[in-house]
Amino acid sequence: MVYYIRAKMAMRPAFGSRSEGRAGHKVKGNRVNAMQKKRTGLLLRFGAIFLILIVVTLTISGVATYANQNRIFQEEEEKNLRAIADYLAVVLQQEGNDFPMYQKYLLSHKAEPDIPVEFTPEDAVEAKRRFDRRFAEAYPGKLLGEDVQPEDMPEDMRKAYALACHEHYLLLFEQAAEKFGIAYTYYVVPAGKELHMTYMLDGVRESRGDGCVELCIDVFEPLEEHEKMW
Repeated sequence: MVYYIRAKMAMRPAFGSRSEGRAGHKVKGNRVNAMQKKRTGLLLRFGAIFLILIVVTLTISGVATYANQNRIFQEEEEKNLRAIADYLAVVLQQEGNDFPMYQKYLLSHKAEPDIPVEFTPEDAVEAKRRFDRRFAEAYPGKLLGEDVQPEDMPEDMRKAYALACHEHYLLLFEQAAEKFGIAYTYYVVPAGKELHMTYMLDGVRESRGDGCVELCIDVFEPLEEHEKMW
C-alpha cells in the first residue's frame, strides 16, 4: 500500500505531464513572439515618424534657405538695376539740354519721325552729320535749342533731326544693356493717364509695319506688377 503510493508518487511528474509541459512552453513561446512582433511594430512606427520628421525638417529648411537666397538675389538685382539707371541718367545729363529738347519734340510729334528698325552705329553717326550740315545751311550762325527750336524747322528737317537723335539715344541705351549684361533697357515717361507709361526709348524695337520703329507706345502698367515704376 505504501509502496504503491510511493511508486505512484514517484511516477507522477512533479510539474505536470509531458503534454502539459509542451502546452506551457507553447503558450510562453506565443507570448514571446507576440511581444517581439509588438516591439518590432512600435520600432517601425517610431522609425517612420522619425523619418517623416526628418523629411519635413529638411523640406522646411530647404524652403527657408531658397527663400532667403532668392531675397538676396532680388536685392542684388535691384541694386544693379539702380546702378544702371544712375549710369544712364549721368550719360543723359552730359548731353545738356539736347535730350530734354528731343523728349519734348518727340512726345508732341510721335507720329512724324521715321526711324528704321534696323540701323547701325555708323548709320547713327551719318544721320547726325547729315542733319548738322542741313541745319548749318538753313540757319547759318544759329544754335538749335536757343535760336531755333525743333518745331520751327520744316517737316523734312524735323524728320532728319528726329532720326539723328533717336538713333543716337537708342544706341546709348542698347549699348548700356550690352555692357551691363541685361536683356534690354528702356526710357519711359508718364502718359498722362492713370497707371499708363509712354515708352519713349524702347530696347525692343517693334515695327509699326513699314520697317520703321513704332514710337511712344502707350502701355498700361498695373501698380501691383510694377510697384518700383510708380
